[in-house]
Amino acid sequence: MEYINRGVITDGKVSIDEAAYLTLPRRPPIRIFDLVQRRVAHAPFDEAVWDATMAPRVSVALHPFQREAVFRMVTERRVLNASSMGLGKTVQSIVAAGIVRESPEQPELVLCPGYLCDNWAREVARFAPGVTSRIFKGGKDDLRALLYDPGIKIVSYETAAILFAKLTRVARGRMYFRTVICDESHMLKNHRSKRFEMLHAVIRAADNVFLLSGTPAPNRCEELFAQFSLLEDMGPHEAFAVRYCGATPENGMRTDGASHTRELAFLSSLLMIRLRREDHVAHLLPPFTRARVDLPPPGNAEFFARGRARMRALARSGDSLEAQALASAMFLETARAKVPAVLAYLAGNLTDEKTIVWVVHHDMHAAIASALASTLGAAAVVGITGATTKRDAALQRFLTDDAARVAVLTVGSCATGYNLAPVRRMVFAELCWTPATLSQCEARVLRLTPGAAREAVTFVYLVSDGTLDEFVFNKLVKKNATAVEVVDRNRDYGDFAF
Repeated sequence: MEYINRGVITDGKVSIDEAAYLTLPRRPPIRIFDLVQRRVAHAPFDEAVWDATMAPRVSVALHPFQREAVFRMVTERRVLNASSMGLGKTVQSIVAAGIVRESPEQPELVLCPGYLCDNWAREVARFAPGVTSRIFKGGKDDLRALLYDPGIKIVSYETAAILFAKLTRVARGRMYFRTVICDESHMLKNHRSKRFEMLHAVIRAADNVFLLSGTPAPNRCEELFAQFSLLEDMGPHEAFAVRYCGATPENGMRTDGASHTRELAFLSSLLMIRLRREDHVAHLLPPFTRARVDLPPPGNAEFFARGRARMRALARSGDSLEAQALASAMFLETARAKVPAVLAYLAGNLTDEKTIVWVVHHDMHAAIASALASTLGAAAVVGITGATTKRDAALQRFLTDDAARVAVLTVGSCATGYNLAPVRRMVFAELCWTPATLSQCEARVLRLTPGAAREAVTFVYLVSDGTLDEFVFNKLVKKNATAVEVVDRNRDYGDFAF
């Protein structure tokens, strides 16, 4: 059975397949059109080819859907593995790299967030024994060793950008690594960023490029452009923006929209492996409920009413920069205004059961952590922000110490890379702008659990009436709908359903 559906998008009425794509009345940008014609020529999963040429080089037991993912990674060489959390993207990439590896000394690069470097070192040692690996942290002699030492080099995006900035533009375009793996590749979603500028040519020069992200387009369609550009020549950004992001001269070439979404979904299916846990391991996932709790409006509701009216006026005028600045200011003010209602909710609803409270702003984090420490005792509260240096130790204390009842975590510090099961209750004290980030938070406890002991998990979202929350909530619904169409091929898995 072929588990990976690539090249066909069905929405119940219209299908876009290879024949339909090649006869579109208005063709996509020429470079994208050309790469589609190349990509559709790749062969589907072949059991005989797998058994004869790949299986002998695999020492890890793989599920059938994982074998197909590895097969596609190996045969296409440049692909974005966008499988949802918990399906083994890490092991798939290590296995695929092993199949294409010509010798244990072959230079390879793993790029990841800094807090995942140690985990990657452990996974390489586990699934690629005999291959040397090293974590690079930006020391004096690290650039030369990073470029020329054998084995797998593991480095954070931030450190890699700093090191490669020491090279000239021409030097960055040389091949130093046969295989590059980019974990959480959505961290390269901004093609205008300095990080992308320093890493783009180095990644493109590799023979094999495996991007890994369970949330490849966390905010908007435009974010696919940068990641796809690491795999293929996508042509100019403006052409992509006009075709797929709704950019027009009339709207000031804004790229926060979506257009030709079924066509973009077809393109994505050729560059992306998308597997969902619900399709393959649903029987191993705990049941869950998601609830929205509306908090009473704050005393300064009129301030927010004026602010929302101003934001609508700015949106109509096309002044996106001022609108974004105003939205950021109101977002912070919403956090401050919500504090009394959030504390009242927590005071009335916390039990002896371990609970994770997610926040975005430090003001909210400080208020909750201080209030709970006063009422429950300092030992009962574990607080983690981006400034927390020993996050692993703090999380382990929360999970294993019976005295620790509440973990107050910032989204930016703990939304990815951690297993927080068997905690069964999460409270989102604040919303954020990206539905994929909220899904990442939920995935910390929606882990695969063999056997019958799968207790229900509860997610509670606190939404404050009369603040910016309702605007943000509606944005989340809209963004999730676009992700459903473009990334999940019009199948709604209820990632933001209440």
